Amino acid sequence: MRNPELQRNLWLELTRPRMIGASVVIVFLFLAFSGNQDVGSVVGGSLMTVILILVVFFWGSWMAAGSVVGEIRDRTWDAQRLSAIGPWTMVFGKLFGATSFAWFIGALVIAILLVNPAVGSDPLRYFGLILTYIFTGIFAHATALMVSLLSIRKSLEGQGRL
Repeated sequence: MRNPELQRNLWLELTRPRMIGASVVIVFLFLAFSGNQDVGSVVGGSLMTVILILVVFFWGSWMAAGSVVGEIRDRTWDAQRLSAIGPWTMVFGKLFGATSFAWFIGALVIAILLVNPAVGSDPLRYFGLILTYIFTGIFAHATALMVSLLSIRKSLEGQGRL
């Protein structure tokens, strides 16, 4: 199944320079804050968890909310609404495409967390925690997108445009 909105957002968000830059920064941060000791791996793991929360939950939610707002600001939203793209295709394209760079960084952080020596103590707990982070991130993005659409609708109703 093809999703042109998802594909367009992936092309815009996941450029090679952004992906390389993010990878270098994330790996550098982990190596800078973790050492060979057990304490260093815990500090590095904690830093990666904070980065995951900040990037996926907060920045990703801001990106999801701004995806439709940006389309309205650029005056392309009406053309998209009237296109042949179905509503659920548009939702998934906006929800996962507009936030794809945040999820790319989140995937890097999750990969580092999984190879962190601190995970060896209780791997099942870490896998459950990572699944919780993933589903909570998707929920946060969907909520931000919905609130954004509701505020746009209220704004347009107030202007008499709806």
